Parts: sequence; structure tokens; C-alpha cells
Amino acid sequence: MVRAGSAVFGGALAVSLAPMLQRRAASGELPGALPAAGLSPNGPILQFGLVVLFAFLFAIAGTFAARRLAGVRWATIGYVAATLSAPLPLMVYGNVRHVALHGLVAVAVLFLRDLRPRFTFDDVVLIPVLLSCDFSFLDIGFGRTPIAASNTAPPNHPSPPAAPGASSARA
Repeated sequence: MVRAGSAVFGGALAVSLAPMLQRRAASGELPGALPAAGLSPNGPILQFGLVVLFAFLFAIAGTFAARRLAGVRWATIGYVAATLSAPLPLMVYGNVRHVALHGLVAVAVLFLRDLRPRFTFDDVVLIPVLLSCDFSFLDIGFGRTPIAASNTAPPNHPSPPAAPGASSARA
């Protein structure tokens, strides 16, 4: 599971870096949708290669992490949770900073694996506390995102009805 989490983190990191590989179309490009939009057709190929390469390299790095985390249950769970959840902020914010933050947490777990915390079942209340602190950091602009996390959710109410006398698309 550690190797899989590392591979998922590598893929998420590559996807967050992928827009940097998109270049402008050269004047001699074959006609198509990407050159018509001013983009080079080589960009998606480079981006796919980056995702495959990062997933492969981070899976190899996960092998070394798995050896270090063997037998330390809390550290293994923390590492896997940090790496497997890396695509989540990527879907909401789409930048490298939030994905890299998950990598920093995973590295911190690797360094702190020798600690012997005495967790009990009563400490499960710390999970929602941690999540609420995480969302509050995101809402105050931590990571320099353009919009607060609470404003990214779609509204829960239906769209307002059309004004009387307005023409509709259906006839």
C-alpha cells in the first residue's frame, strides 16, 4: 500500500506540473484543434510521459519508504493517508503547492516514525479536529489560492425560474 500511495502521489505531482510543459504552436505544425487554439501537439505527449515517469519513479521510492515504515503501524497509515489523498486538493485547486504539502507530510511521517505515540480509541476525535483545521487554513488563504474553499462548492439551490415572457430554447 505504501508503494501504491507513493505512485499516486507521483502521478498527482506530475499532473500539477503538466501545464508547465504545454508550449505554443510552431508555425509549421500540422492543422488540428490544438494548433488552432495556439497550442503545440507535443504538449499532451510530454504531459502523459511525465505522469508515467513520475508514477514509476515514486513507486520505486515507495519501496524504500515501505522498508523504513515496516512494523510501524501508525506511520504506515499516516504515510499512506498523506500520499493517497494528494489528488484531492489537485482536483479543487489544481496547483503544485497543495500537492507538495501532502508530500511534506509524508516525509515528516518518515522522519518521525520512531516516535511511539500512545493512541487510544478516544483519540479518534482528533481526525475531525485535524480536518477542520485544514479547511480553516484553506479558507484564510493558506497556499495563495484565488478562492476560499467554502466558495468552491456549487450552490444547493436550483436555478431561478425564467422571467415571464422570456423565450425559451424549447419550442
